Amino acid sequence: MNKLNAYTHTGAGGPVRAKTAEDAAKILARRAYGKRAMVGAFRVDSTSRDGSRATYEAFIGRGATEAERRRGERGVWGSNIWIYD
Repeated sequence: MNKLNAYTHTGAGGPVRAKTAEDAAKILARRAYGKRAMVGAFRVDSTSRDGSRATYEAFIGRGATEAERRRGERGVWGSNIWIYD
């Protein structure tokens, strides 16, 4: 049986239920940016002394469309969010 954890976050909406914090970041990216959403970076920001809690930082956003690439635009547009275990 797979256990889902509830992760609170600084993004829009309520807590996210996912297996891992990285999965939660993917769900939040999809909520905010739709089907072209992506997690550009993901890292552990801090942990509690006993290791029972952690805070994660993720950059979520969307990549350039084909039309935007033809105009010379590159990169990922998005924002940072923090996810709390």
